[in-house]
Amino acid sequence: MPELEILDGGGATQLETYNLDLTGSLWSASALNDNPDLVEQMHRDYLEAGADIIETCTYQVSLEGFKTKEATSSAVQKGVQIANNAINTHNEVDHSSQKQLAYALGPFAVATADGAEYTGEYSVDYSLSQGSLYSENLKQFHLGRLKVLNTQAKVDILLFETVPLLSEVRAIRAAVEEYRAYVKSSVPLYISLVFPDGSLPGSKILSEGPSGIKDIIETIFGGNSAEVDAIGINCTKPHYLRRLVSDIVDHLSSYELNRKPKLMIYPDGGLVWDGKERVWRQPEHSHHADSSWAETVADAASIVANDAFSPFSGVIVGGYCKSGPKEIKQLRSICQTRGWL
Repeated sequence: MPELEILDGGGATQLETYNLDLTGSLWSASALNDNPDLVEQMHRDYLEAGADIIETCTYQVSLEGFKTKEATSSAVQKGVQIANNAINTHNEVDHSSQKQLAYALGPFAVATADGAEYTGEYSVDYSLSQGSLYSENLKQFHLGRLKVLNTQAKVDILLFETVPLLSEVRAIRAAVEEYRAYVKSSVPLYISLVFPDGSLPGSKILSEGPSGIKDIIETIFGGNSAEVDAIGINCTKPHYLRRLVSDIVDHLSSYELNRKPKLMIYPDGGLVWDGKERVWRQPEHSHHADSSWAETVADAASIVANDAFSPFSGVIVGGYCKSGPKEIKQLRSICQTRGWL
C-alpha cells in the first residue's frame, strides 16, 4: 500500500495567532528577521501535533522583496536553520523521530505580493510579459532563490507550491535542472499547484494553452527536464479535493513513468484570501459538509492510501493557510484510526 506522511499546516496564519502583524509585502518571511523565536515555536507546534514534514518559512522570499542578494540569502539561511533547530529540539524528546524539512518557495507572484498566485496574471512591470524572454526570466527568478540556499544547508525536499501556471512549472523544472548540476546533488523536487475554483488559474489565460489535468500530468512528469518526485494540490478549498485527486489518479494511471511519484494534498482552511487588501474573507458560497476539515482531507487521501495498485508510491497530507496544529493533530489521528500510520 502507498506510504502516508503528515505535512504541517499554514505558516503565516499560525504566526498570526501569536499576535504578529504580517500584512506587509514580505508576509511570513518578515518574521525570520523580526521574530525568529516565534517562527521556531510555530515549527515546534506542528512537530508536536504530529507533522512528519515541516516547511521553511521562506514562501515569500525573493530578491525583489528583500532588495539585495545578501539580505535574501540571509533570510533563507535563517529559515533553514530555525526549522532545523526545531527538528533537533523535537528529536531530543522523541529519539525515534525522523522528521523531514522542505525548503518552501512560492511562485513568481511573491515578487509582486498582490495575490497573483490565485489568478496567474503576473505583472508586466517585472519583465514577465509573454514573449521570447518569458520562460528564461521565470527560470532565472526561481534559480536565483535556489542558488542563495547554502550548499551545505540541511534540507530534504525542494518544494515549489501554490503554482498557478504550467509555463511556470516548466520554468521551475528548468531551474532545478540547472541547480542540480550546479550543486552536484539531486534533492527531491516537489511541485504543488493551486486550484482556487477547482481549476488551475492558467486555464483561463489564453497564452497558457490547455491546462487540464492531462496537461498538468504531462507538464510535470514529461520531457527531459528535472525529474519531479511529487505533485501536489495546495491552497485549494477542501470540497474540490476528491474530484481533483480522482482526476489526477485516473490520468497518471495511464501515464508511463520509471518510478512512482508521491501525491501531496494540503488544502486551506476554507477562507478566501483578498490579495489587494491582504485580509482573509468568508467565501461567497459556503460549502457545508457533515465531515470535519480533517476528515475531508483524509477522504481525499483514501483514494490513494486504500489502493494497492495506485500510481502513487505515497500520499502526503497536511494543511495550508487557516489550518493550524489543532487540525494537523486531528488529521494525524484520523489517519491512524484508518490504519495508514
